[in-house]
Amino acid sequence: MEKISFELKKTMAENIERYLKKAKKTQREMCKSLDFKENTVSDWLNAKTYPRIDKIEMMANYFDCKKSDLIEAGARYYEIVDGVVREKYGFTNSVDAVVLPVDDAAV
Repeated sequence: MEKISFELKKTMAENIERYLKKAKKTQREMCKSLDFKENTVSDWLNAKTYPRIDKIEMMANYFDCKKSDLIEAGARYYEIVDGVVREKYGFTNSVDAVVLPVDDAAV
């Protein structure tokens, strides 16, 4: 079995956190809905372990996103709203926002 790198675990952790926030759900709510153990999800969120593909698919269905949205690093964007610049990753919910792709080398 191939070992999962820390970077992949960290990306997954950040993506789960992001989708929890977007869905306005807590870790506990997701665990209850999907019948996941809280300790297991805590390990995912702390980049200690990586979920199996069946669990990734369940989360993708729960968050109504693609599995790749959980697995892959999100695109980096800046959102400018009312003159305030905020960094965002992968998606924006604001209709009024100006979203600019950012080159990592330029940051």
